[in-house]
Amino acid sequence: MQPHFLFNSLNTIHAMLQINLPAADRALISLSDSYRFLTDRADAELIAFREEWEFLQSYLELTRLRFADTIDVQITFRGDMERDYDDLRVPPLILQPLVENAVQHGLRGRSGHGQLEISVRRRGPWLRFECLDNGVGLPEDFAQTGFRDGGTLANIRSRLRYHFARSKLLLANRPALSTEDTAGVRTLLCFRDARPPGQSA
Repeated sequence: MQPHFLFNSLNTIHAMLQINLPAADRALISLSDSYRFLTDRADAELIAFREEWEFLQSYLELTRLRFADTIDVQITFRGDMERDYDDLRVPPLILQPLVENAVQHGLRGRSGHGQLEISVRRRGPWLRFECLDNGVGLPEDFAQTGFRDGGTLANIRSRLRYHFARSKLLLANRPALSTEDTAGVRTLLCFRDARPPGQSA
């Protein structure tokens, strides 16, 4: 999570206190939950998928408040958390940074209204997470720089490969929704078959 997120969230909450006290209260809880997660769980090797998903929800709650007039967020969660995801453990901070990347580098750079669509489903041993935006799209040099060592995307991909026998993290420009719209980016993360740490693929 980018450092500026804390200050932007506090400014948003300050403004909401004047016009919508219940929303400001929810935002404070989401901000508290987010930083409790970062303090207590971000350094863990694996965590329950529920924790990772709830952290993403806290981030999205704050994003909705901050960009209420400029970005629409749609979430599709397929399946039941208790029944279908209870046994799933994942590296922390593999979902939220992908969504933050779409907001900061895609949607904030476009003119007009932004759309962010997030979906997750589990089918057998596979988990599939997809994030679609209608932002400015990937830069021309993304193929050379997007997964450079030390970057967020490279970090997520390497941790997934370490823990899962088969995993993919793909980002690609998508077709424009209309002649008047920008193309945006499709981010796809999927994996299966957990293996003991340290065992090579």
